[in-house]
Amino acid sequence: MALFCHGGFGLAWLAHLLAIPTEVLWSSFFLQTSSVTTVLFEERVEGKATPRILAMSQLPHLYKAGLEHSTAGMKWNYI
Repeated sequence: MALFCHGGFGLAWLAHLLAIPTEVLWSSFFLQTSSVTTVLFEERVEGKATPRILAMSQLPHLYKAGLEHSTAGMKWNYI
């Protein structure tokens, strides 16, 4: 399954899945523009899925294509 969304919704969704306060993810994590986050839903107890983050904000598809990543959202760190 694939989900395409804006970074704000992506972090809110991850916060909900991982039972982490939304404010913590919004203030401490960043999803790069066009990045890929991989979530594994593992059935540890029969009938219940536990989400596990395998990779967050990855850009291998851009590097493979020879493209640079965007600095949007982190502008002041690249001056």
